[in-house]
Amino acid sequence: MRAFFKIVLIILVAIVLLLLATIAVVTLVIDPNDYKDQISETVEAQTGRQLSIPGEINWSFFPWLGVELGEVRLGNAPGFEPETFAAVQQVEVRVRLWPLLFAELEVGQIILDGLDVTLQRNAAGVSNWDDLLQPAPAQAEPTPEPSQASGPPPLAALAVAGLEIRQARIVWDDRSSGQYFAVDPLNLSLGRVALATPVPLQADFRLQSRAPQMDGRGKLSLQFTAHLERQQLLLEDLQFQTDLNSPLLPGGQGEARLAAPRLHLDLARQTATAEALSLRSFDLRLQADIEASRILQAPRYQASVTLAPFSPQTLLQQLQIDLPPMADDEALSTAQLNAQISGDSQQATVSDLFVQFDESELSGELAVSNFTRPAITYALTLNQIDVDRYLPPATDTPATGANETPADQRKPVPATPASATAAAADLIPVEVIRPLDIDGTLRINRLKAMNLHSREIRITTRARDGRIRLHPLGAQLYEGNYSGDIRLDVTGNTPRMNLDESITGVQIGPLLQDLWGDDKLRGRTDLSLALSATGNDPQAIRQTLSGNTRFAVHEAEVRDIDMAQLQNVVNEIDNDLKAVINAGNLLEAKQRLDHIQQKFDNIKNPQADNASYFSEITGTVNIKNGLARNEDLQARLPFGRIRGEGTFDLVRLYSDYTAFIKLTSKGEVEQGKTYAQMDRTPFKIHFKGPLDELKPQPDFSDYLRSEGQKALDDIEEKAKAELKKKADEKVEEEKDKLKQKLEEKAGDMLKNLFK
Repeated sequence: MRAFFKIVLIILVAIVLLLLATIAVVTLVIDPNDYKDQISETVEAQTGRQLSIPGEINWSFFPWLGVELGEVRLGNAPGFEPETFAAVQQVEVRVRLWPLLFAELEVGQIILDGLDVTLQRNAAGVSNWDDLLQPAPAQAEPTPEPSQASGPPPLAALAVAGLEIRQARIVWDDRSSGQYFAVDPLNLSLGRVALATPVPLQADFRLQSRAPQMDGRGKLSLQFTAHLERQQLLLEDLQFQTDLNSPLLPGGQGEARLAAPRLHLDLARQTATAEALSLRSFDLRLQADIEASRILQAPRYQASVTLAPFSPQTLLQQLQIDLPPMADDEALSTAQLNAQISGDSQQATVSDLFVQFDESELSGELAVSNFTRPAITYALTLNQIDVDRYLPPATDTPATGANETPADQRKPVPATPASATAAAADLIPVEVIRPLDIDGTLRINRLKAMNLHSREIRITTRARDGRIRLHPLGAQLYEGNYSGDIRLDVTGNTPRMNLDESITGVQIGPLLQDLWGDDKLRGRTDLSLALSATGNDPQAIRQTLSGNTRFAVHEAEVRDIDMAQLQNVVNEIDNDLKAVINAGNLLEAKQRLDHIQQKFDNIKNPQADNASYFSEITGTVNIKNGLARNEDLQARLPFGRIRGEGTFDLVRLYSDYTAFIKLTSKGEVEQGKTYAQMDRTPFKIHFKGPLDELKPQPDFSDYLRSEGQKALDDIEEKAKAELKKKADEKVEEEKDKLKQKLEEKAGDMLKNLFK
């Protein structure tokens, strides 16, 4: 038996020596440079392209069988420039001989020096590599018998000592889209490559682009393990960093760092996972765990994403983006995000969303489906937000007088959500809104905006086919409630708006105090409006604004209109009119009345020392093409009634309105008499002029004229009565005299009769 093994060993040694001798003879006797032309002709016959080998081809021998190639060039496809499709300055490949005897392939380090590849696509979409991918003509081959071997025996093992690519250049030139990218230089190094064994990889490169314009450098390092029989690839210790310069980036430059401890790809199960994937860029630190399934058919994914706390202010400074001035210097000082994301190629869902910025926290979920024409749904809750922190700071502007501010510096008048929508109509991005498909609700627990406080805000938005509806809208504010229904239609050339809003039980005093710092009107307020308008700028909207409103203020107090002072004026007029009535004659009465007229003609706006109390103020306003008209204002005073009528021109921002006031006794008011039932002459208060300069203008002229005429009428009646009385007394006196004469005459007659 020992002799048998000895013989076998000798035979094997002889075979090996024979194989080595054969290789030696081949490498020493055969010069591969003699076959350059034949190799070029073969390549051209197979590909239609010219292969140029100006460099030398050299063999290497024991313990490695290798080949070294000098410069090699492969021509480009017809119709493409430059002439060379791919070139390499030097190639080195070696194979260890001894493992081949045991069906093991061990390749030494492969070196590609000066690789240059130009990938192109012309304007017609044809690529300069399409011809290389054409399948070879099918040839009929005899089907091997089942007992026959179908090929060489598989390798027992495969190993490559390494791969090194030096100073490579790869160009992508797409004339159909205008894209142009060049990676130059590219240096790549692989460590020992073997199946089921970790392989280290390192690379560095420079990326340049013309469209878009970009210039950057990057570095990559990782370790990968390939299990071919299980169709698995494992990447570990991934580190990638890049620094880019581009006018498309804020500040013209950007940097990013990507790291992943473990990335696993399983083609057999069609799954991929990334654990603790982290991305750093400027002041941002993003971390994610990602799982994907069905990656070869219909990929689906789910991820847990965390954006670590950062300062938006610092980030924007790094990006060289200037923030507009804000009222609070500490605004946007901190932010963070957590979310669960899942989806596929057509839809994505964000659940367990948590966004924190400053003291505000946003939570909820949202989903996007049909990325071609996105449909967005959401249900979000914001715990609180102070919008005023992020608005421009208030500026102190000098006044032109003690209580007057220049018209161009006055604080703009805030509005309801609907009128705010109208005011911003010139900013409506019609082309952006038309394709929107939105269905979602945002709830805000506490909101401060323009110094107004509200709670439990609900904004439900539905948008589709160029139509947006905000409904239901709701909020609690100042002990009352707000509700609204706002519609915007941009299907036509001009946007159309419909507004249906109401507030009930709102304490208007605290609202105005927060809004303007002056509660000129107090009371519990109810307001409803139904308006429509068309246009895409404020002027057009005001010109087309039409609809109606209804209002009521209960237990109201109004400043700047001091009804007590006006009552004093009326009482003074009435007292002076008594002097007219007590005049000795009509001429004296007219003289006294003229004096009163001159005295009260100079009263324009008595000093308002106190607020006026109204138990109720009600009315309706009809608006047509920007002209608002009120004809039914009714107000109840403790000692009088008020009626009002007039117009407000919303296009010219001009008022022409008059209030008619009847002041009487409290007892008469308590009898429940209406304005029409009160037998009093009203005096007027005019509100006439530009809306931003509007001041009440009391007018007693009609009252003086009417009440003065009454006084004159009283004097005249008194004079007539006096004359009548004197005439009647004269008649009676004459009657008495006549009677006396008659009686005397009758007595004489009787005396004569009885003589």
